[in-house]
Amino acid sequence: MQKIVIFGKGGIGKSTIASNLAATYALQGLRVLLVGCDPKHDTTVSLTEGRPIQTAVDLPGFMDLRATRDQFVAKGRLGVDCVESGGPEPGIGCAGRGISRTIEILENCGLMKEGTYDVMLFDVLGDVVCGGFAAPLRMGFAEKVCIVASEELMALYAANNIARAILNYSSNDIGLCGVIANLKDPAAPEAAKAGGAAHMDARGTMQRFAGMIGTQVLDFLPRDLAVREAEFQRKTIVEFAPKAPFALRMRSLAAKILKIDPAKVHVPDPLGDEEFHDLSRTGFRGTRARRVVVAAPPSGAMDLAAAADAARRQADPRRRSQLPRADVPDEQLEKAMEAWVKAAPDKGQWKDGPHAMQWGDPVQWRNFFADRETARNYDQHVYLDAPIVGIAHEDLECHYATPFFNDGFMTYHNFKWVQRRERDDRFGEGCIGLTTDIQDADVVHGGSKKLKEALDLALKSSEGKAAILVTTTCVPTVIGDDAVGIIEQYRKKTKLPILFSSPASGQELNLLEFFFKQVRETPEFKAVKPEERSLNLIGFPPGFGRDELTSLLGRTGIQVQSMILPRFSVKEIRDFGKAALNLFYPDPSLRAIYKKLFEGMEIRTLTPVAPFGLENTRRWLCEVGKHFGAEELALRAWDDAARGVSEEWDRARERVAGRKVAFVADAEHVRRLADPSGASGIPIVSFLKEMGLGVDYLVFLEGKEPELPKTDGRHSARWFRTPGELDRLLREGDFDAVYSEYFFDQRLTRAGKPQFSAADMEMGIHGALRSLERLGNICHWKFYGRRGPGRAAVPPAKGRARRKA
Repeated sequence: MQKIVIFGKGGIGKSTIASNLAATYALQGLRVLLVGCDPKHDTTVSLTEGRPIQTAVDLPGFMDLRATRDQFVAKGRLGVDCVESGGPEPGIGCAGRGISRTIEILENCGLMKEGTYDVMLFDVLGDVVCGGFAAPLRMGFAEKVCIVASEELMALYAANNIARAILNYSSNDIGLCGVIANLKDPAAPEAAKAGGAAHMDARGTMQRFAGMIGTQVLDFLPRDLAVREAEFQRKTIVEFAPKAPFALRMRSLAAKILKIDPAKVHVPDPLGDEEFHDLSRTGFRGTRARRVVVAAPPSGAMDLAAAADAARRQADPRRRSQLPRADVPDEQLEKAMEAWVKAAPDKGQWKDGPHAMQWGDPVQWRNFFADRETARNYDQHVYLDAPIVGIAHEDLECHYATPFFNDGFMTYHNFKWVQRRERDDRFGEGCIGLTTDIQDADVVHGGSKKLKEALDLALKSSEGKAAILVTTTCVPTVIGDDAVGIIEQYRKKTKLPILFSSPASGQELNLLEFFFKQVRETPEFKAVKPEERSLNLIGFPPGFGRDELTSLLGRTGIQVQSMILPRFSVKEIRDFGKAALNLFYPDPSLRAIYKKLFEGMEIRTLTPVAPFGLENTRRWLCEVGKHFGAEELALRAWDDAARGVSEEWDRARERVAGRKVAFVADAEHVRRLADPSGASGIPIVSFLKEMGLGVDYLVFLEGKEPELPKTDGRHSARWFRTPGELDRLLREGDFDAVYSEYFFDQRLTRAGKPQFSAADMEMGIHGALRSLERLGNICHWKFYGRRGPGRAAVPPAKGRARRKA
C-alpha cells in the first residue's frame, strides 16, 4: 500500500493536486483513500459534486473513537473513498489535534491496515507544521512526502519549514520524494530567457532550492485555465479535460511518485532561516556550507548510549552475574556514601528536572522521585477555607497529574502531603468545585463554551459565597481560550469577586499571598498583640498527625493560633499576629513561599526537624517547649503519649525484623536522603531505621565506582549504569519494597516488588505506629513476587471452571 502525503503552504494548490492524483490512480483501477487534513475541509469537494462531507471532528463518536466507517467515509466519484478531518471555527481551538484524532479513528476502524487500499493520500496544511499537522509523519503513517511550492519566496520558505518536519521524523521511515513546482507566473520562463532578474528564473530557482535541501523537483505544473474551469464544475481536471497540459502533467507525476522507493531518497537538509534569506536574494545560486545530517531518534526514544551499553551487557554472558555490590555495616556505609556524594557534582537536577514519563527524557528510566511535579505545583493549590465556587478550566489528565491535597481524586503521584485520613475536600465547608473537563472535541473547537457554562452555573450557585475562583491549566492556554476576556464579561454580571489564576500563562494568583497581604495592611491586624506560649503551625500537612501534634502542644501548655498551608482561612490570617512564634515545617518545596509571605515579620521563627518517628517527635516537642521554657512539660507529655503505644510499637517492630527496603537514587538524591530537611522535609532514612528496617541504596553511577569496605551488614549499596542493570538489581535484590513517588510504578511491579513512599509516613507518636504497621504490611505483601511476569499463573478456584478469554 502506497501512503503519500501532500504538504504545502495554504493556497498553493495542494488540494487540487491531491484530488487529481486520487482521480488519476482511481482511473487506473487502484483502490484509493483521500484524507483531507485541512480545517477548511475542501480537499474532496471535486470528487463529491461540490458537496461538503461529514467531518471527523463533528462525529458523535469523535471523543471515544467509536465512529464507524460508514459515518465518516464518503464514496466519491471514480470509487475514491473520501475523508475530511475538519476543524474549529476560525480563530479558536486547535485544528492540529483534530488531524491527530482523525488518524486515530482511521486506524481504529481498520482503514490503515495493509491491503485495505492500494493508495492512501493525505492532503495536509503546511503553513504551520505543529505536532498536529505533522500527525501523518509523527504517527508513522506516511511513507512518501511531496511538497507543493511555487517560485514565490514564502512558498519556498514554507517548503523549507516542512523539510524540517520531515527531518525530525525521518527515523519513522519517511522519504521526501521531492518538490512539486506549481508555477504561478506562466511568463516566468520566457522572462528568464529574455534576461530577466535572477528571481524571475522560476524553474532554475526551484531546482537550485530543491538541490540545496537535498531533494529534487518532481515536475513543473503549468498554469492552465482548464484547472479553474474544472473547479467551477466541481470536477478534477483529469476528468474534465483529460488532454489539457495540466492533466497530462498530473498523469506523469502520479506515475513518478508510485515508482519512488522512499528508502532510497536522501534525508532532507533544510536551510536555516538566516541562510535561507541570504541565498534567496541570489535565486539560490552559489553553495552552502554542508552539514552532517543526523536523522532524529524515534518518538519516545530514551538514552541511546545507555540502551547500547545495556545491549552489550546482555550479549556478554561474563557481565550478567557480576553486578557491582557492596555490603557494609551501617556506620561504615554512611561514612563512605557521605564521602562519595560530597565528591559527586551537584547538578541540582531535582530542582528543575523532568516531568514523569516525559517523552524522550533520557533519565526517566532511573527517576523515582517526582521532584519537578512537586516543586512546580505546590503553591498553585494553596486553598482558602471559605465558602467559594471554584472552577477548574482543565482536562482531567492535567488534574490527576497535579498534586492536590486530599481532594478525593486519583493522582499519578504519591505526594508526601496526601496524608492517610478521611477525605479532606479541596475547598472548605460550603464550597462548590466545578471542572470543565476539556476533552478532544473541546481542544479542536475551543473550550470557551464550557467555561461560560461553568460560570453561568457558578453565578446560579453563588448565594452566600465569598468569591468565585477560576483556574486554568496548560490546555486552555495552548488552544487560545480567551479566559481573561470571558471573566471580564462575567464580572459585569455580579458584585461577587471573580478571581483568576493561570500559572501556565504567567498569570498565577496565590490565594494565601493575596489575602495575607490584604489583611496585614488593616489597622486591626497591626494592633494585635502576641500572646505568650502561642504559635502558628505553618506548612504542616492536615491529617491525624497534625491533630496529634496540636494535642501534644496543648498538653505542654502551648496554644496554636493559626494553621496555615496548605489550607487557610481569613480568620486564621487575622489571628496570625496573636502568636509569639512561627513554627515552620522543614520542606524545601515551601521555602520560597515562606520567604515571600513571612520574611520581615517581627514574629520569632523556629524550624526544627520534622516530627516523623518516636525520637524525632520527642526532639521536635522538646525544642518547641524549650523555646517557651516548658521543656519538662513537653517531655512529660511525650512520655505519657509514647507509653500508650510502646507495646504495639514493639510488636510491629518484631513483625518487620529482618525486612529491608530500597531507594533508587543518583548522587543528588542520596545527598537529600542523608539530609533530614532535604528529603521532602521528612527524615525518612532515620525513621525507617528506627522502625528496624534495613535500607539498601541502588545508586546510578556516571563516573568511577566508590571504594567501599566489603563486609556484611544490614544496609548495602549497589551500583548501576544501564536500564538492564537496574532491572536486574530490582529483580534480584533481597529487599522487600522500593521507594517510588510514581503511583503504581510498573518498573517495580515487573520486578515483583511492592512500593512505598513518603505518603505512607505520618507525623506524631501514633502516626509513627501507623506508619510502621503500614510498612510492615507492604513488606509482607508478596502479590507481585508471586504473580509478576514470569511467575506461575493463578490456578482456578476449586469447583469453578476457568473462564475463557
